Amino acid sequence: MDAAMDNTAVKTIDLLEARLMRITYVLSGFSDEPDSALLPSQEREAEETVTVRLGRLEHALARLAHKSKVVEDILAWYARHASLLSPDSTHDIPSSLDPEALLAIIMTQATMYPAVSSSLTSILDIPIPPADSSAHLIAHGPKMAELDGSLERQAAEPEEIVGLHGKSALHILSVRFEDWR
Repeated sequence: MDAAMDNTAVKTIDLLEARLMRITYVLSGFSDEPDSALLPSQEREAEETVTVRLGRLEHALARLAHKSKVVEDILAWYARHASLLSPDSTHDIPSSLDPEALLAIIMTQATMYPAVSSSLTSILDIPIPPADSSAHLIAHGPKMAELDGSLERQAAEPEEIVGLHGKSALHILSVRFEDWR
């Protein structure tokens, strides 16, 4: 039993390390952990404990959070809203129901699983715009803000223009009236 639990713990740590390496690669374009920190378990010393490996993972995540504003924002958001991502307690399961009633409840929701699965897999079909076009758009941000300001100033001008039109019309009428006399 202990060997199976140890094996499960080692595989879980391996998966966490692989995920952290992928996240690091996605966010920075490279993984700066090639040497000893996040290598597969076969290449590590046999006596390295799970606690040491978890400590390394936490340290690598902290370094990644320090380097990446995105990860830092996600961790800050998680700290503020941890209850949204934590699973509900299992104490809410009605223990007074017999197994057939529980099965009926589960089966009524079974038709929803393919729809949710299809929606989640369709997310993969959404194209991600190229980074160059996003960077180009971000670079034009100040100019767009300037244009927005000029549009707001122009929106305030119609009242001024209407007043000038009225004055011009009065001037033209007064000149015509003077000429007519």
